[in-house]
Amino acid sequence: MTIIEIIIPAILFAFLIWLTLWYGILIPPKKRFAVLMYHKVSDNNNDTLTISTDDLNLQFTYLKEKGYQSLSFKDLKSLAAEGLPIPRKAVIITFDDAYKSFREKALPLLKKFDFKTTLFVPLAYLGKTNIWDKGKDPIMNAEELKQISIDNHVEIGLHSFLHRNYEDLAISDMERILIIV
Repeated sequence: MTIIEIIIPAILFAFLIWLTLWYGILIPPKKRFAVLMYHKVSDNNNDTLTISTDDLNLQFTYLKEKGYQSLSFKDLKSLAAEGLPIPRKAVIITFDDAYKSFREKALPLLKKFDFKTTLFVPLAYLGKTNIWDKGKDPIMNAEELKQISIDNHVEIGLHSFLHRNYEDLAISDMERILIIV
């Protein structure tokens, strides 16, 4: 054996060890899952926070055909408490702001595909509109939330009280908010 036949494999082996240690190349990734976040659903409006009903249907169809299972955060907590693994094809679906379009457009699709979701609600705006971003989109009222809360496809979560952007708040504003809550 020549010196080159010994050195080249040794260098490659050392490089592979370095890659493994530095970047985790040969180590399988930790089990992860996707969190899909939506806001508004519409048949005719298309902005950065709105998905069309058709596109949402296509996305849910894809997930179902590929064998994905939706989990709620409560499901995730139960799995962790019981020491059970997260299913291989798990996804969490969330909707922010409790728009009426959720109840009218998204919920029927969630039921159609038997998917669970977490609906995050900005409590100060129940029955009002999304005035935090100068919008006119209606937010569900307390009675509507109560009606959908009994559906096993929906989990309700708090999306702050005032829907304030904490990046824009001074520390004194944050302290006031924390005292109020």
